[in-house]
Amino acid sequence: VYSRMYGYDIVGSEWNKRKLLIEVLRTVYDMYQGETYIQMYTGISKEEIQKLKGQMEKVEKRLALQFIDQKIKLLPYTIAILLKRIKKGNLIKDPYHIDYEELSDTKEFEAAEILIEEAACIPKEERLFITLQLLTSNVLSSQFLRDEETLELKSSLKDSLALFEKKACITFKEKEKLLQKLVLHMKPAYYRIKYQLTTNYSIIKKVSEEFEAIHYIVKDSLKPFETYIGCPIPESEVMFITVFIGGHLINSGETIQLKKRAVVVCPNGVSISHLMEHTLRDLFPEFYFYEALSIREFEQSKADFDMVFSPVPVQTSKHLFIVEQFISDFQKLQLRQRVIQTIFGLNTSVVNIEQLISVIEKYAKVDQKAQLQKALQDYFSLQVLNETSENQEYSLADLITPETIVLRDQVESWKEAISIAASPLLHKGIITEAYIDKMQEQYPSMSPHIVLRLNVAIPHASPEDGVQAVGMSLLKLKEGLLCGEQKVHFIVVIAAIDKKKHLNAMLQLMKLAEMNGVINEMKRLNKKYKIYEIIKTHSI
Repeated sequence: VYSRMYGYDIVGSEWNKRKLLIEVLRTVYDMYQGETYIQMYTGISKEEIQKLKGQMEKVEKRLALQFIDQKIKLLPYTIAILLKRIKKGNLIKDPYHIDYEELSDTKEFEAAEILIEEAACIPKEERLFITLQLLTSNVLSSQFLRDEETLELKSSLKDSLALFEKKACITFKEKEKLLQKLVLHMKPAYYRIKYQLTTNYSIIKKVSEEFEAIHYIVKDSLKPFETYIGCPIPESEVMFITVFIGGHLINSGETIQLKKRAVVVCPNGVSISHLMEHTLRDLFPEFYFYEALSIREFEQSKADFDMVFSPVPVQTSKHLFIVEQFISDFQKLQLRQRVIQTIFGLNTSVVNIEQLISVIEKYAKVDQKAQLQKALQDYFSLQVLNETSENQEYSLADLITPETIVLRDQVESWKEAISIAASPLLHKGIITEAYIDKMQEQYPSMSPHIVLRLNVAIPHASPEDGVQAVGMSLLKLKEGLLCGEQKVHFIVVIAAIDKKKHLNAMLQLMKLAEMNGVINEMKRLNKKYKIYEIIKTHSI
């Protein structure tokens, strides 16, 4: 701030002033003859610095580590300036920033005592702040730290590396060696991030350009570490991890090709969006897919992508492909042809089933044209819908059983239909009343977006809205409910706890909804176990 009487002054908390001070110190030190400027303007003598360097050597021995060259030169000035501020009475007055229990039992807290052994009456908060300077310093160590905290840190980083391998479709060579390096780097980074002491490293921005192909995968794979640390990871820290992983891949002779990046946008619930994402991931293995986004999330997203898949138009300057939420196998072929031609300029041949049947009818009598058309579509499809991944646990028959089927002639309204359809799950404790309220709020009427093939409505909400376990329940209405001009006779309530466990059952339900003959047979049935037998037959 500026005043005519006092000129310029820096205002704010002592904590934030010190963050600025340390940042300025680091910047000046990197200038030509920067150390000379620091000595000139701070009044710190060479003797003081030499003494602190000697104390830091004691710290290295106490902690069984070695400071990197830059830190062994810069840290003495940091400590000297902090001691000056403490001596002048410029103390930290907001100790809520610092977790005493977390820092006071560290080796670094003990070592900090060496650095301030000659300074009298230093408050506890100041000792902790100096401890932080040691904890947030990059070090080189021959001894791998193995305390309980480090084991938890290691576990979260191990999960992040596994996620990276899955997303990048690679397997790290010497993975344990990479993990140990990351743990050694990320222990000080943990405190930098948690106490908001991270610096924007401009040099890393240049380095990260070399690893553009993996940087966005790294960002997308750090959720386990982010969950452990309890706060978002700054971009500069993500860049450091990118350099670690990119360097390791280069040293081990591996490379990651820069894939085209895709975003799936879905205006409806979590189950439908994840089903869309799963379908498109299978259809386009050559693309990297971010997790499915709602329209609001998409509008706020800063992700760098090359194309967007959405059932509704969205504002974007990138390639936009309008795709139905539930597409048949033949529609998948058509979509793939369109996307590959647009993105890569390649033409692929798609068999026109109508034309093929016309040719067949010239030379043979076709009694069941619709069934033949469906069989040919399945035959020429690249992906068979019921080829599901190994980690999908539940089949449709596991979730929809005679106990979760309800039969009614009619209902008064769509709202009542949701309540009745959800009642078996409510009675079993799979969902709460709040979940039913949320579905009714989210879908005040039967939207076509949640109706599979105009045959099965699938109302649902998010897991956090009141889901206790995975489940599905089915309401069959003899009279049906109008959705536009079509009557829907089946309502399946979906309760999902994550995006995987129910997906196999969802895929089977989607396949079942395409079978008009089977759906018509189920409409005529009035026994729960008979409906279940049909579901069981089509849950393979």
